[in-house]
Amino acid sequence: MNKTNKSLLIIAGIILSILLLSSSYVLFREEIPNSGDGKDLNPEDAFTFFGVGPKTEITRSLRDELRNTLGSDAIETRTTINLEILYPDFIQEYFPHIHQLNKKLNENARQRIEHNTIKVTFRYIPDKIKSFNYVEFLFSNYSRKPLYGKIRTKNDGIEILELLKARYGDPEKIDWGKSEEWSFFWRSHGDILIFSKKPDKFGNPEYFIMIYYVDNIEDLIEKEDQEKRLQEEEATKQLKRAF
Repeated sequence: MNKTNKSLLIIAGIILSILLLSSSYVLFREEIPNSGDGKDLNPEDAFTFFGVGPKTEITRSLRDELRNTLGSDAIETRTTINLEILYPDFIQEYFPHIHQLNKKLNENARQRIEHNTIKVTFRYIPDKIKSFNYVEFLFSNYSRKPLYGKIRTKNDGIEILELLKARYGDPEKIDWGKSEEWSFFWRSHGDILIFSKKPDKFGNPEYFIMIYYVDNIEDLIEKEDQEKRLQEEEATKQLKRAF
């Protein structure tokens, strides 16, 4: 191979690396500001997905910005909530507080329990964000703030992990399965970010990112409990009026 061809290959490699970092960086940029209340968080510490962080509220303008980046979305309201990831007992074993919150959200396992939520899903992500195959946000319809965010990718997993380490520091590691099944996780202001590798059924590497916005989940549970108590009190009043 002559020097000209070698130079061209080096330049192409540099350009490819820049494009990869550019498409991935939007995942970890600072939280989109809003006028919501809540405790002050240093934007550098808060976990974000495409500018959505713990204090971000779902609005029409936010959806427009996300669609401009991630393509068309699907939106659902009053959804179920399942905080489980990877396998059924994972959070019970490694994140017991998340497991307890999940139990509160699903007190009757035999009944479909719908919550006052807004789910926004992106399945057809444009090529410019080629690193990601699936993105989902779940928001509380009380506070309008995110309860969790999740991303799935089959590409660039190691590069994304290095970006997370550069942004949030050294994580803790969980070796929960075979040699190719592991998770790294970070904690910030009570929230938890988990980056996991789990091969698909064909043995191909697949990577998962999950952020739990713990304060927002707890707030949803509290609001639903208050709403339930008010409904019970009103039902009692109606019963007394009947006699």
